[in-house]
Amino acid sequence: MSRKPNRSDQDFNEEIEAHLQIEADRLVEEGMDRDEAIATARRTFGNVTSIREQFYESSRWMWLENLSRDVRYALRGFRNHKSLTAIAILSLALGIGANTAIFTLTDAVLLRSLSVDDPDRLFQINRPENNSDNLNYPLFEQMRDAAHDYGSILAVTHPMSVEVSFERFGGSREATRASLVSGDYFTALGVGPFVGRVLSSNEDRNPGAHAVAVLGYRYWTRRFNRDPAIVGEGFVVRGILYTVIGIAEPGFSGVLPGFPPDLWIPIVMRQQALGGGDQLKNRDSWWFQGLAKLKHGVARAQLQAVLQQQFRLFNEERAEGTTDQVRRQKALAETLSLQPAANGLDLLRRKFSEPLGLLTIVVGLVLLIACANVANLLLVRAQARSSEVTVRLALGAGRSPLIRQLLTESVLLASMGGVAGVALA
Repeated sequence: MSRKPNRSDQDFNEEIEAHLQIEADRLVEEGMDRDEAIATARRTFGNVTSIREQFYESSRWMWLENLSRDVRYALRGFRNHKSLTAIAILSLALGIGANTAIFTLTDAVLLRSLSVDDPDRLFQINRPENNSDNLNYPLFEQMRDAAHDYGSILAVTHPMSVEVSFERFGGSREATRASLVSGDYFTALGVGPFVGRVLSSNEDRNPGAHAVAVLGYRYWTRRFNRDPAIVGEGFVVRGILYTVIGIAEPGFSGVLPGFPPDLWIPIVMRQQALGGGDQLKNRDSWWFQGLAKLKHGVARAQLQAVLQQQFRLFNEERAEGTTDQVRRQKALAETLSLQPAANGLDLLRRKFSEPLGLLTIVVGLVLLIACANVANLLLVRAQARSSEVTVRLALGAGRSPLIRQLLTESVLLASMGGVAGVALA
């Protein structure tokens, strides 16, 4: 009997009964007793129950039905043992949550590359004698002009707290994180605007003359609900009216992992935005970080040699104005190097790489302990279920369905613990 599309169980059963009736009638006509004829027809036809099961299985996705049945049975078991289930899920949630949180931080600070074009060609200008800010503005200008044929020299400060007031919020002041950057900062990194435009090299030449800003995408989303009308609006910092010229593209949060700025302002607006003296002319004030983006076909050693030459000339000029021989010799002996910055400025990596490594090991051990505790709980429950398994085997249950049922319970429990762990993280 072939299976036709869309045949119901009732139709199939009626067809079987029709076949049996026809065969029994034939045997009765040959002189056989009705009861004996029916029994003979059934023997000739075969195992009716087995045939019905085959038809049932052929008309359904049995793997899906078996999985659904196993899941329902597992959930009933969890409901009947609420304390054990709650302890197992909580143990897994603590272990998975701690690992997720720490790995997320480790990935952001130590592992993930910046969302910029060709991050492998991005280098940090590093003075070994200094662990934080490595450049001043006169030296930056000198290096930028000398290295034009080899790459781009970028200036960037760590995000600093700046009080701003937007007209749309009634002029009330609020704290934001602002980073001062050179004009070609976005262009060299290959970061474009999501709305409006980004800073240009023209906004890096005249100190105090470029009161513009680019907002970070996350800050724009959080504070302005992705309203594109914010572009062109103004805000006030220390009495100076700035104009929002654009929104940086999604995914870009600066070059210092873990400290995304809310907005970027031209570095030539340093005095107007932060106050204090005119640091753009101070040759002894080291107050920002320098980055170098190599042009294609240029080796790091080539650009480093150019920058080292400019650094030596700069130090020679500084040394001419001092009578302190120790300070003079120290200045002339200073060197700089280019360190890979594909993962961002390495200030956080130098400061937190060892603590984060230790934390990763600790939370890994926490997860291992949690898994061991859950395994012990499941072993205790398995011993309590030994009679259940014995009865099911005695009733004809195969080993494969039992193993599938136990695996389903374990996967379901682990999934519930994983979801709770991610929520906790």
